[in-house]
Amino acid sequence: MKKIIISILLVVLFLTCIYFLLDNKHEYNVQNVSWNDIDTTNIVFEENNVKGSSEGYLVENNTLTIKSGGTYHLSGNYTGQIIIDSESDVYLVFNDLTINSSNAINVKNAKEVTIELIGVNNLSNSDDSAIHSKSSLIIAGDGTLNIDSKKDGIVVKNNITINGGILNIETGTGYQKALKDMGFNAATNDTESKKGIKANNINISNANITINSTDDSIHADGNITISSGVFNLKGSDAIHADGLLLIEDGTFDIEASEGLEATYIKINNGEINIQATDDGINAGNKSNDYNVTIEINGGDITIDMAQGDTDGIDSNGDLFINGGTLNINCNSPFDYDGKVEYNGGTLIINGSKTNSITNQFGGAGQMNPWQGFDSRQRMR
Repeated sequence: MKKIIISILLVVLFLTCIYFLLDNKHEYNVQNVSWNDIDTTNIVFEENNVKGSSEGYLVENNTLTIKSGGTYHLSGNYTGQIIIDSESDVYLVFNDLTINSSNAINVKNAKEVTIELIGVNNLSNSDDSAIHSKSSLIIAGDGTLNIDSKKDGIVVKNNITINGGILNIETGTGYQKALKDMGFNAATNDTESKKGIKANNINISNANITINSTDDSIHADGNITISSGVFNLKGSDAIHADGLLLIEDGTFDIEASEGLEATYIKINNGEINIQATDDGINAGNKSNDYNVTIEINGGDITIDMAQGDTDGIDSNGDLFINGGTLNINCNSPFDYDGKVEYNGGTLIINGSKTNSITNQFGGAGQMNPWQGFDSRQRMR
């Protein structure tokens, strides 16, 4: 009887192990990853040499082309380009990967591409965007991605989802537009568009993102949804959406010509600190899908504006303030063209609480250019 029971237990254990392996071979726990999985292709770069072989990719002329769908684990140092040209989904694992190339990652074709970040990864380039994708892109993981690009950082012709990871992006010569606009001597010949992250639609959560860009830091031709995260942004527009910009939560430290810009801006929560030289929050008609509106329902928002024709909040349509704390330091706190409603929340204008929303067209004034700015945070 004992032998029968032991035999049954061994069979059950064996079947359980088989089920576990089959059921989990595509799931990767960052803390417990085994890259010996049968469906994972390991590629190790040593200078310009590639260790590893597979029918799924081809290496020639300092270019690695991934031709088949699947999971590719990449590590090491490479002076060359990675091209993805596949009819299927491609899952890339960056594990302490460094690439120096004019266009490090170029997705020509794929159903969808996922990049999981492990360790510290670096992409640097001289001629084009560090990551350019015609397919939808997902960035996730617990690691870091550093991008140093003389042009754009990440350009996605479809949609991008960022769910986790630490992203540090430097494009062009960095943010100098604010100082130039204010008449300071910050000479630069950098006039081309060099954005940090650009896509059709952008969804971000649980990420830590730092961007210093010559042009917009985060730019969507459609909509942007930010659910959570930590953001340190310097750019022409820190966050720009042609359609809807929805901020559910997060911590934002912004230095820009314009802090937030979209057709419809909706802020539900978050800690948002904006230092701007044009408009702190601006809604303009960039899309026919939405009415031009700024809607603030919650959050802790501080806006410090430079001198001149500047507005803390500028809506070319409607303005609704329903909650949260709004602290604005400038000569022209509000400028709106449509309907205005103040239904709740705390308004502090130049240090004084108020219950009224004034309407001032143009913020011309001669205030100190850094009035309200913490001296430790002034733009450099």
